Amino acid sequence: MTNETTARQGSDEAYSCQDEPAGTEAQGADNARLLSGEQLAKYIGTSKKFVYKHVSSGRMPGVCRIGRLLRFDRNIIDKRLAAKNLLLEKQDVE
Repeated sequence: MTNETTARQGSDEAYSCQDEPAGTEAQGADNARLLSGEQLAKYIGTSKKFVYKHVSSGRMPGVCRIGRLLRFDRNIIDKRLAAKNLLLEKQDVE
């Protein structure tokens, strides 16, 4: 798995930081689409601990690693919230 690929293998929420061609959105719009862990916690009404716990377990959708930083794609989060199923299914860890 590359550093840009953020979803677990076999997930229906496959997402890469580079899924969209460069230059398709204005830089400011792209920044508004990506949330920090703290921003995501406020957005979904939970704690940062909840967010990072589910990132480490592989259940948080829309995770985008940028170097050492974690960002979350608001579009994917919104789709999962609309479906009333935010967290991904647990996957077998080998």
